[in-house]
Order: sequence, then structure tokens, then C-alpha cells
Amino acid sequence: MHLWTLITSFGDAGLMVPTAVIIAVWLYAAQGRVAALLWCALFVSAGLLVTATKIAFLGFGLGIHRFNFTGISGHSMMSMAVFPVALVLLGGASPRSRWILVPLGAGIAAMVALSRLVIHAHSLSEVLSGMAVGASVAGLFFLLAKLPPARARNLPFVSFCLAMIFLAGYGRPAPSQDLVTRAALVLSGRDHPYTKKEWYDEGWRKAAQKREI
Repeated sequence: MHLWTLITSFGDAGLMVPTAVIIAVWLYAAQGRVAALLWCALFVSAGLLVTATKIAFLGFGLGIHRFNFTGISGHSMMSMAVFPVALVLLGGASPRSRWILVPLGAGIAAMVALSRLVIHAHSLSEVLSGMAVGASVAGLFFLLAKLPPARARNLPFVSFCLAMIFLAGYGRPAPSQDLVTRAALVLSGRDHPYTKKEWYDEGWRKAAQKREI
């Protein structure tokens, strides 16, 4: 179990968000504003979608009982979006290197996603939806951005920045969940967030009422 806890930390917002920022700065310096803005728009949009599903559950108890879905997995989404793109930019964007680097990045992200299941942080539907959204971010970026055929500029400096992010942020979870919970309570007016137990209990009561009718 300890191994999976170590793996899941690689998908924390404390690592993934700064890495996404470094990617944006890197793209801006190497390719210009369009590529950087495209990456930011895709990543931020996915983050807002994840946040919206979490607020919907924590504040309003909205989910899908049939699939045990209470919100898109942020770890799964961010890992699947960031790792393939970061590895391609580190290793070069030639078609030959992509055949290796994209699956490698996706494999790392899949391990993070699997860890969310093993430690019981998310259900299968939540993890799969996170992977799908993250893969969409990376896929659309590769499809729409014109990546250079060679490795990005200033590779040693960027590699150093990424290494420092992981050394400084690994094992120090970002307070993103607390912030989302506070936002959910403010928007819903509740004094405490919905829990899965409370959500399940409400689902059973509603199902029982329908049967009585």
C-alpha cells in the first residue's frame, strides 16, 4: 500500500500544476504565444471541469449512483495531460520519438490513475473519466500545436526547473481539495460537505420511495 501512496503523489496538483506552468513558459519561449495559450486553455478547461464535478458533489450531492461517480479524478486527469506532453517536449517531437514518449507518459499516468483505485481515493468511473479528459487535453494539444522537430530550446534549464519542482513539491499535497470544499460550501450554503455515506443513504431513501410509489 505504501508503494501506491508514493505513486499517487506524482499526480498531486502540487506537482502537476507547476509542471503545466513550466510547459506553458517553455512553449512561449520556444514557439510563441499561440502554442502556450493553446496548452493553457486546454489544461485550465479540464481543471475547471474537474472542479465543477467536485463542487457539484461536495456542495449539492450531485453524482451518478449507478456508476459510483462523485467527481472526475484530478490526479488521473492532470497526470494523463501533463506526462505525455512533458516527455515529448523533453525528448523531441519527431514522429519516431513520439511513438515511444507518448505511450511512456501515458503509462506513467496510468500508474498514477491505478494508484487512486488501490488506495480507494476514487471509483473506477471517476478514474476512467479523469484519464479520458486528460488524454483529450494531450491529444488535442498534439493535434493542434505545431511542435518543432527537434528538442525544445534551453533543455538543460527546463529539465533543471522540472527537477526542482519535483524535489520541492513531491510528498507535499497541495490544498486544492480544501479550496474546492470551501467553494462548494459557499455556493451551496451548507455547513458541511456531502460525504459518500450520506450520498449513498440519500440514494437508498430515494430508491425506496420510488418503490413505494
